[in-house]
This record gives sequence, structure tokens and C-alpha cells, in this order.
Amino acid sequence: EYRKDGLDMLCVSGEVLWIGRKRDDEKEGRIALFLAEAKELYAPLTRTSAPTAQPELLELLRRKGASYVSALSRESGLAPSELQQRLLDLVWEGRVSNDQFAPVRTLLASKGGGRGRTQPSVKNGFGRWYVVDSLCDAPIEPERSAMQWMRQLLDTNGIVTKDTVEEQSPYSWDTMQGMLRKLEEWGAAVRGLYIRDVQRLQYASKRFLDEWADNAVPPSAGSGDEIVVLAAVDPANPFGVTVDWPAAMSANGEQPARKPGNYFILRGGTPLMWLEH
Repeated sequence: EYRKDGLDMLCVSGEVLWIGRKRDDEKEGRIALFLAEAKELYAPLTRTSAPTAQPELLELLRRKGASYVSALSRESGLAPSELQQRLLDLVWEGRVSNDQFAPVRTLLASKGGGRGRTQPSVKNGFGRWYVVDSLCDAPIEPERSAMQWMRQLLDTNGIVTKDTVEEQSPYSWDTMQGMLRKLEEWGAAVRGLYIRDVQRLQYASKRFLDEWADNAVPPSAGSGDEIVVLAAVDPANPFGVTVDWPAAMSANGEQPARKPGNYFILRGGTPLMWLEH
């Protein structure tokens, strides 16, 4: 029963924060939501050494601290509409965020994603913009952070491979392999070849394997015809990360994409078709 205002209130209350990022090869940016207390998870995302496209605006935010659009507009001399677009550029660089979620939702809708609905104006503020590197006032131990990310990946995906780490983690595969070896020593993770036709080394948490075994349905139970509709971006969908796209879905040089609005239809775990938008 998701409601947009519920997410907005969690951000306003300070319980949840968000950080954006867009890679050079991506047409659309992505936003990650974090519990404010989970510093080990978001700390590595608050630092970047890449050059910024908006150095003056970034410096203004560093100097003023968390600020409304109206205040930034007066200081910079930029119209609110132009200022908001520059702020969005900084969002996709992973450098700024807002203490509410509604402003970024509105900005994205104004770029064509609003589906015709009337969107509220943000020219008078609603939400303060801030530099994300201000979130971590004290350094976080990298090994502790990497271990938290490894546990998060195992809990979210069930089975983790090198591709999963490279797609979802801020840490390199070499670093995360060290965390997996420690989890193996502690008996919390088990390596193996769990997914047929995936010849890459796979890791799963001991808890996940126990639940998998407990909930396995015998072939004679007749569950093979069950139809499932699955969002393409759901962690339960391994295709495009852990598992290659089915050949039948990659015809004519095109293949499915893990994007919001795309869905898979499966029967007994076998993909039948995918729906775009």
C-alpha cells in the first residue's frame, strides 16, 4: 500500500535519506534510499573525486549549508527553473540531495515523466538541498562498510556473483571477495554452482540455502505451470545480472532491460515474455 507522502514524511523526519547516481552509459539516473542510521552503507557513496559540471553551485552549497531553492536563487542570481536543473545535474553526480523526496520527483516529472498529471511547483522551496559529503562527519572503517554491503547483497539477492557485486556495490570484486571468504570462515556464506548454466562462482548465505531447502516444492506437486509477473528491477529477477538474458528474448539485436516499468512473465521459473513500459 505504497503512498508517496509516506516516503516524503520519512525523509522529512530524518529517518530516510536518498542519494542519486547516473553512469555515463545510462540514459536514466538511479536513486538509492537508505536508513539514516546505516552510515556504513551510504558512506562510500558520499565521496567522489570526479570533476563536477556545476562547481560554482556546489561551492555555494558548501558555504551556505542546507538551503532552499529560493535562498540559492538569490545568492546565485539564477532563475529557480535553471537552478533546479543544475541541482539535478549535481544529484546525478552523487553530490547533492534534499531533505525531502518530493522535489526530485517533481523535477523528474517536469522532464516528461509526469504522465500528464499536474505537478506542484518547487520554485519556492519545499525541501532543503545539501552536499551529501556532509552526511559523514567522521570516517567510516572501510572493511566494516564493505562487510555491511556484502551482507546487504546476500540478503537482497540470495545468490551473489561477481556480476552482482559489480552492478550493485560501491566496492570492487577483489574487496568483496575478501568479505565473502570471511563469511565462509564464519559459516555464514557458502560457495557453489547453484544456478544451472551459470559457470561463474556463486555465493549464498547459509540462511538463504536453509530457507530454499525448506520451501522447495517437489516436481510432483504440479507447481510448474504457475504464472508469475515480476518487475524487471526486482532483486528476485536474476536475468541481466547473475544470469544472461534468454536467447529467445534477445532477437533482432535487442534484449530486455532492467528498468522501472519493464516486467517479466514466467511460468515455473521459465521466462515466457517481457513487457516494456
